[in-house]
Amino acid sequence: MQILVFLSLLLVYPADFLYLWEPRTLQCLSKDCKLSKNADQTGLVPANCSFSGKSGNPEIECDIECDGAERDSVISKKPTDYRYCNRFFTYNTRKTSDGKWTIWRNGTCAIANITMTVHCAFPL
Repeated sequence: MQILVFLSLLLVYPADFLYLWEPRTLQCLSKDCKLSKNADQTGLVPANCSFSGKSGNPEIECDIECDGAERDSVISKKPTDYRYCNRFFTYNTRKTSDGKWTIWRNGTCAIANITMTVHCAFPL
């Protein structure tokens, strides 16, 4: 019976079983960002970030160390009600041409105190 349940789930959600999902947490106090690769957010280390843009529209992009991942998924941001950080408009993830995954933020969101959690999908 358990095998039938597993096989039916595999048929319904095949992509989820083909990846190893690993969490990444980016914790930023304004432009000072730290990265954790653990689900419990321990082991925060300084993130590799680059800054650009004009003083009126700053931009920050931080490497989330998901090299080799095929996809990612932004799970959460804290505080959840911060209106200046809206996914797709003032922050999101991106895969660069050299295969690195980054989180970018711009405008007021670039200098916000915010924590974002992402899951990276590594192929099995």
